[in-house]
Amino acid sequence: MTLMLGRQDIVVQTHGLGRLPALDICARAILLHWRGAVFQSGATAQVYVGYGAIPWGREHEIFVYRDRDALDNWEEFEAHAGNANTMIYLLAYDETQVTVVVDDATAREMAPLILAMQRSIWNMSTQLYPLEKAA
Repeated sequence: MTLMLGRQDIVVQTHGLGRLPALDICARAILLHWRGAVFQSGATAQVYVGYGAIPWGREHEIFVYRDRDALDNWEEFEAHAGNANTMIYLLAYDETQVTVVVDDATAREMAPLILAMQRSIWNMSTQLYPLEKAA
């Protein structure tokens, strides 16, 4: 499978939260923008019906599709122009970062999603570690 069209990797720092909580936060931030998002395991290709079905302790790679149509198009046609920016690939193997892979990080539909992930992680980390962040 051809993974992405333009493929841009964005490193999002976890700010002390660790990789798995940060991965979860990224998924939640995407859901705020893509309410019909569909999640798929990057390791097994299992499709999760709903956010609550994702086994967060086991997943380190998650594909997030804008909706079911986007997933179906990716499965049928793989990377082609009609699928641009309809899928986000999240990888969390390092405790200090989550890698967010998109087609075009500056695209109108992607930039707010990436910013939402970065801000959500930062906001959560400052709530958990307020004195450390103030220093």
